[in-house]
Amino acid sequence: MSGVLRDPAFIEKVLLALLDKGALAIILVAVGLWANQKLESFKADIRIAELAQRDKVELQKQLEATRRDIELKFRERQLSMFFWPLYLRLEKDSAIWQRVATISNDGRRALPADASGIIERDVLKNHEEMVKVIEANIHLAGTDPDLLKDLLKYMEHVAVYQAMRSAGVRLNPIDVGAEFPPNLTSRIKAHLERLQREYSELTARGGTDTTASTAPSHPATR
Repeated sequence: MSGVLRDPAFIEKVLLALLDKGALAIILVAVGLWANQKLESFKADIRIAELAQRDKVELQKQLEATRRDIELKFRERQLSMFFWPLYLRLEKDSAIWQRVATISNDGRRALPADASGIIERDVLKNHEEMVKVIEANIHLAGTDPDLLKDLLKYMEHVAVYQAMRSAGVRLNPIDVGAEFPPNLTSRIKAHLERLQREYSELTARGGTDTTASTAPSHPATR
């Protein structure tokens, strides 16, 4: 046995075998380290992708919430600063004209020459308030061409009415072709109800719904 251990060829074979096993172990360790690094890198990529997707979803939610908030605030301004003020004053105007109809002499529901000065002052004051609302907030009216046309006709009606009374003329606007636009009330009401529905939908998770009442139509003979 001692002779074999002294055999250089045997010793060389043993050393080579040991070296081969060591190299293999080193290779295996190296491969293991490489695989582990790749696995960790893959996990990191997945994590990054998950975070990116989560951030994308969160950003979409934030954008949607911002868009909803902008739409809600705009409709709130349209309702509170334009359509509701006009609608309520049209209701008041309608009530006055219904009362005037009971004192009219010709059935046209136009103010008679001997109408009470108090009634006419109330009518003109109500008109002036409506004109102020229109002038200050016309940008909230939307883009309906028929509504815009009626608003301009209404402002002409009021301007003629005021000019006549300032000049002491007892005629009414309808007598000179400046009648109250007959479709103004129905158009205001239609827009108000639509906006109120949209506002209620946007606040459905906790908002308050307000339903517009039915507004009487105005006589077309003014």
